[in-house]
Amino acid sequence: MRANIRILGTGDIHMGRRPKRLPSHLDGPDFSTNATWRDIVDFAIQERVDLLALTGDIIDHDNRFFEAYGPLERGVQRLADHRIRTVAVAGNHDFDVLPRLADSLASEYFILLGRQGHWESVRVATEHGPPLRVIGWSFYQAHVYQTPLLQFPHREASREADELCVGLLHGDTRQPDSAYAPVAPTELKGLPVSMWLLGHIHTPQLTRDEGSAPILYPGSPQALDPTENGLHGPWEIEVASDGTFNFQQIPLARLRYETIDVDLSGLAEPEAIDTRIAETLQASLRTHSDIAPHLRHLACHLRLTGKTPFHRTLADRLQALDETLFLETGRASAGVVGVTIATRPAWDLQRLAQGDDPPGILAHTLLMLHDGNEDDATRQLIRQTQERMSGVYNAKPYNPLRGSETGPPDFEEARDWLIRQARLLLDELLAQKPRWPDHASDQLSEN
Repeated sequence: MRANIRILGTGDIHMGRRPKRLPSHLDGPDFSTNATWRDIVDFAIQERVDLLALTGDIIDHDNRFFEAYGPLERGVQRLADHRIRTVAVAGNHDFDVLPRLADSLASEYFILLGRQGHWESVRVATEHGPPLRVIGWSFYQAHVYQTPLLQFPHREASREADELCVGLLHGDTRQPDSAYAPVAPTELKGLPVSMWLLGHIHTPQLTRDEGSAPILYPGSPQALDPTENGLHGPWEIEVASDGTFNFQQIPLARLRYETIDVDLSGLAEPEAIDTRIAETLQASLRTHSDIAPHLRHLACHLRLTGKTPFHRTLADRLQALDETLFLETGRASAGVVGVTIATRPAWDLQRLAQGDDPPGILAHTLLMLHDGNEDDATRQLIRQTQERMSGVYNAKPYNPLRGSETGPPDFEEARDWLIRQARLLLDELLAQKPRWPDHASDQLSEN
């Protein structure tokens, strides 16, 4: 019999929500968040974990009650049949519906902590070590602007010498003025808790500083939006007899969004672009399938790079790529959810920048943007662009379109946008080269 305690931690499942930008023939039960929940339950039973810890936003919204109830109830019952206890807190999406579900489940093996914004703790017996104390706080309304740590009950967190205390909380550690229970990592580390499991941020994030409690955002067990790149899945936390923690992400996600670079340099014919994209996509699919054997679909945002004489025609050529390109390798498939053209036209910017005509001035600006050696005027241009982009980002009509992981554009994002637009403008200017002096039209290069 093993001597270590095993905790399976996850959250932000958003049962009832559909992943975005999936091909229509894949947007079904196999890629639903209910299927994600079933996979988590299967893994917990297979590994005989001592505790399943849920960090909130298990259900997407109140109107998902009936869609989520059946699968959640069946999963909790299966866990209970194997004597696995589930302890949860509510997040900003399920603050009203998760308590209702907990009441209707009425199972001693499903415990919702921290109702009405009051910290609660529970002692959980384990088969493979000393008991755990789990302390948690739940959202009681959709927006909470004050840190829940102000009411943290130090006495509730007190424990026996050999007892571990696991903190469960749905909150935002990134923005101190957040509307989603802002918490400072430094404050979390100063509390009498052995380890924190947090919800709200969909990208996995583990912080381990010597001498303080580890802080883990398990992230969404399956990505739901093209902005949520990278590996997803619940985390298994193994607690050794000496109280040390070992963290391992379990790649159970059937769907993965990824940004993939495709270098178009050196292609002599435009038809070779399609072959280069397909080969790169297929290689990525094989690589990711090896890392995550549960993967069934890789949804790719392609970033086209390199110098190419076909730069000007790429936008028209690739307009319908996300609808037509679909590859399969073994049990997994790959498709395209978007394309960013970051190629460079086959120009010699250094030679172009020697001119004092509009193409020369624009080429000089592009060189500064590429090299990061902007003058004051160019830096001011980037800041103005960032302000304009932030204004669009913060406009109320776009609120429903923003994912939980996005934020206002930063200085570097504004610079990248300017580079792309400047390339398009220079391309257009050079296409009109008969209108410019001879020295401007002679500065094209195939290098």
